[in-house]
Amino acid sequence: MGVKGFELLEIANKPLIPALMLTAHALCEENLKKSAENGASYYAPKDEIAKIDLFIADVVDAIEKKNKPWVKWFERLGSLYDRRFGGTDWREKGKEFWEKRIRPYLW
Repeated sequence: MGVKGFELLEIANKPLIPALMLTAHALCEENLKKSAENGASYYAPKDEIAKIDLFIADVVDAIEKKNKPWVKWFERLGSLYDRRFGGTDWREKGKEFWEKRIRPYLW
């Protein structure tokens, strides 16, 4: 709270520290995509913080298996984002972008 998440993400990227973004007020399509573009391994709303252990495990597991962490993110939170963003249009608008991160789960 009171920190600039994208600045912290940039700092985490320098030594290649996996970063999980949590947000309370900035939950929007633009920030979701910006997080992924800037190297975040996960992007979750703070009201899902009770599941943080699962999110961290997803990232660690993906790294160990040399998979993309966004695949598990989509499995766990894709439908939540569909509801928050009013449907699946956010996926279609960024289809090429998201397909690279979560294929084959998106379409």
